[in-house]
Amino acid sequence: MTLLDSHDTTTRERLVEQTKKALTVDGFLFVTGTGISTETLHRTLAIAQHAISGVPDDEKRQYAAKLDEGSYAGYKLRGIWKKEGGIPDNIEVGVMSLKR
Repeated sequence: MTLLDSHDTTTRERLVEQTKKALTVDGFLFVTGTGISTETLHRTLAIAQHAISGVPDDEKRQYAAKLDEGSYAGYKLRGIWKKEGGIPDNIEVGVMSLKR
């Protein structure tokens, strides 16, 4: 049984708060029990880390998401969104649009 499956209201509320903190403060959420192998997970994280730290900002800007047009497909450099108090975020995200 997972915390999400709990019938205890307090447990579920605590899970919601932990998830909110992970996404808004820590900037990272790690989900287990998905069936994805450790090897695949480590490879995916290594690719993501290279995209963040191994590619110059000038190259990233070529693939910037057109947020002003409502599109999240593309790259989002750090500081585009603001946290509470107007503090720039420290999140880098690349979102791909898959077309078939």
